[in-house]
Amino acid sequence: MPGIWLLDKAGDLRAGMQLIGKGSVISLRPAGEKGQITLYELPNVSQISLADAQGYEMKLGDSGTVTPLSGQTQRRSAASIVMFGKGKHHVIWQAP
Repeated sequence: MPGIWLLDKAGDLRAGMQLIGKGSVISLRPAGEKGQITLYELPNVSQISLADAQGYEMKLGDSGTVTPLSGQTQRRSAASIVMFGKGKHHVIWQAP
């Protein structure tokens, strides 16, 4: 897949832009950290994702969740915010 990746002096990925089919992804990461900000603009997903070094994540825009007991999946529209806990990625909060 075509893209541009920027590495720091240590060789760690810090920023990237990638074309994926008819969409694109832009990602930024701090030096030496696990968190990142990612912007997705894909045919079925328009989303901004924020993740921190502790494993928490927030998604603004289209996102999907899975109910653990039933396995049922739900899609949220671009008018939603979903926050995930670390580890098992359970939903902490979501907009109606």
